[in-house]
Amino acid sequence: MAKQIKAYVEVEPYVEVGHGRSVDPAALLSAVLSVDDIGNTLAHLAEAATGVAAPARILSGPHGAGKSTSLAVINALSANPDLRSRSQHHQIRNAASVLAGTKLIPVFVDPAETPSEDLDTALRAGFAAATTIAAASGIPAADWNAAAVSEEPFERAFGLIPPGCRMLLIVDGLSTWLPTADREAVRGAISTLSAIGERASSDSLSILVALDEESLNGNAACLPLLKNFQVEYLPISTLAKLVDRFIFRKDAKQRTELGKVYDELRRILPTFRWSREDTTILYPLHPATIDVAGVLGKFAPSFSFLRFAANAGNRAKGRRELSLVVLDDLFDSCEYELRKAPELASGFEIYDDFVNAAVPRFTESQQRFWSKLVLKGLFLESLAGRSVTARDLADVMMLYEESDVDAGGRIVEGILQAFVSHAPRQIVVESAGGSPTYRLPVAETGSGTRVVNEIASAIRADDPRLGDVLVGLGAARFPDWPVDLSDSAGYAHLDVPWRGTWRLGRLGFRVETEIVEIPPLDAIVPLSAVEPSEGGVGENPSATAAAPAGTTSQVTFAPATDVCELDWEVSLVPIGSPIDLRGGPASLVLWVPGEPDESDVQILRRLAALRAPDPRLDAPGLDRDAVLAEAEAEGGLVFHHLYLEKGRFLGPSWEVSGAEQAVRETLGGLLARVLDAPLAERYPQHPMFAGELDDAATRLLVEKFFVGGAGTPNVQQAAASLAAPLGLAEASEHGHYRFNPSSEMALSLPCNIEPLRLAEAAGDAGVPMAAVYQELRREPYGLQRAAQKLILAAMVASGRLKLVGPNGELTVEGLETAGDLDEYTHVMRSGLTLYPNATLLEWSRLVTDTDDLDDLVTAEGRQAVRRALERWLERWQEMDLKARFSEVPPEAATRRTWQLIAASKQYFDSSARQVQAILSEEVTLEDGLGRIVTTFAANPTIYQRASRPENADELHRLDSIFRRRERVRAERGSLI
Repeated sequence: MAKQIKAYVEVEPYVEVGHGRSVDPAALLSAVLSVDDIGNTLAHLAEAATGVAAPARILSGPHGAGKSTSLAVINALSANPDLRSRSQHHQIRNAASVLAGTKLIPVFVDPAETPSEDLDTALRAGFAAATTIAAASGIPAADWNAAAVSEEPFERAFGLIPPGCRMLLIVDGLSTWLPTADREAVRGAISTLSAIGERASSDSLSILVALDEESLNGNAACLPLLKNFQVEYLPISTLAKLVDRFIFRKDAKQRTELGKVYDELRRILPTFRWSREDTTILYPLHPATIDVAGVLGKFAPSFSFLRFAANAGNRAKGRRELSLVVLDDLFDSCEYELRKAPELASGFEIYDDFVNAAVPRFTESQQRFWSKLVLKGLFLESLAGRSVTARDLADVMMLYEESDVDAGGRIVEGILQAFVSHAPRQIVVESAGGSPTYRLPVAETGSGTRVVNEIASAIRADDPRLGDVLVGLGAARFPDWPVDLSDSAGYAHLDVPWRGTWRLGRLGFRVETEIVEIPPLDAIVPLSAVEPSEGGVGENPSATAAAPAGTTSQVTFAPATDVCELDWEVSLVPIGSPIDLRGGPASLVLWVPGEPDESDVQILRRLAALRAPDPRLDAPGLDRDAVLAEAEAEGGLVFHHLYLEKGRFLGPSWEVSGAEQAVRETLGGLLARVLDAPLAERYPQHPMFAGELDDAATRLLVEKFFVGGAGTPNVQQAAASLAAPLGLAEASEHGHYRFNPSSEMALSLPCNIEPLRLAEAAGDAGVPMAAVYQELRREPYGLQRAAQKLILAAMVASGRLKLVGPNGELTVEGLETAGDLDEYTHVMRSGLTLYPNATLLEWSRLVTDTDDLDDLVTAEGRQAVRRALERWLERWQEMDLKARFSEVPPEAATRRTWQLIAASKQYFDSSARQVQAILSEEVTLEDGLGRIVTTFAANPTIYQRASRPENADELHRLDSIFRRRERVRAERGSLI
């Protein structure tokens, strides 16, 4: 037995929330409904209000999505700090917390609230209404009132804002006012708002403007606002979430049962295109109702989807479970107001003609009933800009025969064909290889529009021009869209911020990709005498080669003649094109659009038609530029819908939903967010700089920090944010940063070791700067020139490297006046020691008696040497020979004893001091080892003599004497 709708849902009463200045703030905050989408929007608006984020914002979205309510909430919270914690919705309390600590003077302006000829009149009314709030901030009421009635109310009032306060200008009702105002008043209003938006970027001022997406994108006069305002978008899906949570309540069991209802619905309507989730959320409303709800506000300003849902849901509770609320209910609720819209007059003439002349011709009552439903559904779908097939319309209006799943579409097709036979010029029929689509010209007037539609109808849905047109519409969505990407193949180079640097990339359309990985560093023979170090970084053994101990082999490096400087590339895929996902760096991205629906295709066809060289477009009465501007504004929504809401970003091994980035206001912000993870995957060892690293910051650190350690605030800030992430600055316990040339901390980072590796392998020939650049610029580092110069300068300052050029060499003494380092062509090993690494390693093994020390370049190898030296020093300190030699009794002294004492003082005491200096980082590891080698005159024979077995025997003999003396002393002490 079929159930009734009320078995699946509890319909809650809906209390409509007032808007504008007159609404009671406490009543508003207690009655307003909120979900996460609205909460996020409120938080962003609060950030704008306080100046934390972009202070000039347009809150856009379909009519009825909650824009006016959101602005009213921000106005109430700004003007009434005592109410900020009272809302029952945590989303509103979160937004209120953003406002804490900021003294705001909100001014609410609504040109539609009272008849206003221009925006200045509405501004005067808004400032006059804010007198009490201004007075509470210390502004004399008389001064504020005088400003409110002046010729320039904003300028005069803003000049009265006291220090520590911030003006918040809230403009609502603009979408309702714009169609009623004359052209000059609209231009003046947009000019005024644009100027205020520009001021907001530098003054104690924020401005929030609500503007329906139809007004923002469908009115060319509004486009200048995008220059100074960021767009905050509130989608129509927000209404569905509000309906689901507050009007049509369903428990878990009911939602499960609705899944079965959906399965039955799909059985009788196999082509039903809405998802299970969309159907469950809006049940008992048909999902198509929200698809057309946004456009109704353009022609029926008082329409409220939430009010309609509550009323229609109550009326439908007694229906059978599949008798959903469809578009005829929506049409009936709005018809009276829609008929008052002048733009729809001709559309209703067509509608009435079909109702009065075509519907009565159907002989069967069911056909007459269905034809009325079809006509209402077709009217609203057409009003929303959609062309529909008979099957689509049957699904939208729930017209079906349970015994025959194809009957519904077949019967609706017959009804539509009867309409065409009755008045072929009053219904637009299009066919592009599939089922024909139908549309009523409900909001179209004039022969010009018909001409455009005629040209558009001849354009196939798979015509490549539609993809070209769509990409060019990116400029209608993003104010920083490149001019090089208009409506044809092309590309643009762009920089995006990443980890404190700007990364160059390319956004392209219908062009071959340019990005390639930087190749490993190549080396010219001899390579046979060179062995790669263990644990090298990167994929190239020659780049990390080091000469084995006892050889003088050198590697001559051959840097690439052309290094690809692109860090990323995003290719826009045309609609309908196959996805060609090629291999490459992780930052090679395809931007894939979703599949367009019929309404999307229709808008693109109109744009393609308007850009076609067709002589019919020059007909009298067709304002081609005006029609094109309106179509482009509509197209901006199509771009947003397909490339963002339904789009995807695909990399070689990853995917990101475009919907996750749909709220991004700028293309640069969108790309920076999308590319963050891919760049991190490509360059995993790139540091996270806390500031912007550029040539000026690098030069400051080279000249003022690495040399002399300047402690001025700007140098310290640069050291903390730029040098420290590279391991080139150490913080003291008091937070003061310093550069220690002997520190091993810098060499714990592979990117700092890489120049040492290359220079060691190159030997006396040096390694070309271009080779160092190539190795550090490629994976896994991705370091740009500024960071590389910082590393090289630090290595020079520590005495580990020197730079060589045609005009001489750069060592630590010349760093202070080194300039930009561009005149130097090669990098070479340097240091106080004259010994190569092979010699230093040989002596490390000799002194510490550790055979596996074979690396003085990598962090691991250096740590192994330091640990061996530390163990040697511990053994030496345990022997404490200095104290023992001072206690040698005359009877124990021999020639061998005095030779041992002399060797200890000459060789091992000195070596111990050098090891201690190495471990405390008073000298570099290389310098300390070099001094040890010099102590023994670089002669292993001297060392062997100083540490030969006879000396060890003598030490054992002396140790026995010392132990006997200690026992005697102990025995004497016990007798006393």
